[in-house]
Amino acid sequence: MTTTVNGPKANVFGLDRVRQHVFVASCFGYRFNGTIVQKDRQYNPRDLMSSTLGVSGLAGSFNAVIFYHKEGFGIRPAANWRDTHLDHFGQSQNGNSFGIEPNYVTPRELWKPARATTSRRT
Repeated sequence: MTTTVNGPKANVFGLDRVRQHVFVASCFGYRFNGTIVQKDRQYNPRDLMSSTLGVSGLAGSFNAVIFYHKEGFGIRPAANWRDTHLDHFGQSQNGNSFGIEPNYVTPRELWKPARATTSRRT
């Protein structure tokens, strides 16, 4: 038998800020955004037997993008960072799920250069 059980009550608070600007004369621009999240009930990863609150994917992040686009050519390098966050509970092996231990994703920085080109047909 499988049942769903709700956990304890908690509030999640967050703030997201964005700043974007395009310098029209030079064809350059930037975009920055960041997110801060908190909850009023903390998760205790050492207490696996009680019903503590674990919200998967809840993490602060920051993204920075600069770009250039002119006459069919564009380039857009980006940097992204995300804090440590809970991914899921338990493990899966050979199609079977077992355990209740938490699995975390560690902080990471991602650099994603991207190049976009467009062509005009007359």
